[in-house]
Amino acid sequence: MRVGNYRSAVAYLDSTLMLDPELAQAYSSRGTAYRLLGKFEQALVDYERAIDLEPKHADNYYNRGYIYNLLKDYQSAINDFTKGITLDPRNPDAYNQRGLIYLNFGNEEAALSDFNQAIELDPELASAYLNRADTRFAMDDYQAAVADYTYSLEKNKNQPLVLYRRGLAYDMLGEMDRALQDMTAAAAMGL
Repeated sequence: MRVGNYRSAVAYLDSTLMLDPELAQAYSSRGTAYRLLGKFEQALVDYERAIDLEPKHADNYYNRGYIYNLLKDYQSAINDFTKGITLDPRNPDAYNQRGLIYLNFGNEEAALSDFNQAIELDPELASAYLNRADTRFAMDDYQAAVADYTYSLEKNKNQPLVLYRRGLAYDMLGEMDRALQDMTAAAAMGL
């Protein structure tokens, strides 16, 4: 969707909210439009209002957590992803996003647990395999990292960075031929 369409969506939702200022879904939808326009502070305000109106709607916490993450308020993001997971433990994206924050702050065990849960809920969520591979690499579990990088590449072969990372894992395992093969292929793809 183009930027103009998001602006039109905001205008439409403004009109909707003038008619019914208690419509939580309209605030949530407008928050998403603001997020896609890069207006994160405005998105945050709308997600907060949606939560005020519907405090048991898990997606509102997920959406606000995503914004907190973009704003680098990581503890608030973790809190919101956790609240969303409490309300709806079947959302693999919430586990995946929370796991990324844990990984970025060196809490590999918590990250691994979240990525495992995301994969259990959605075995086709390729980004969770990539994130789990990076976690396993950070934990020096290079063989398992190779398996996850390989799975991610099976889902999408055009990932030079993933090839490079798998090459690094092969290097750590002492498999120099495979490491060189992956790194050469990544370089040929423009990395």
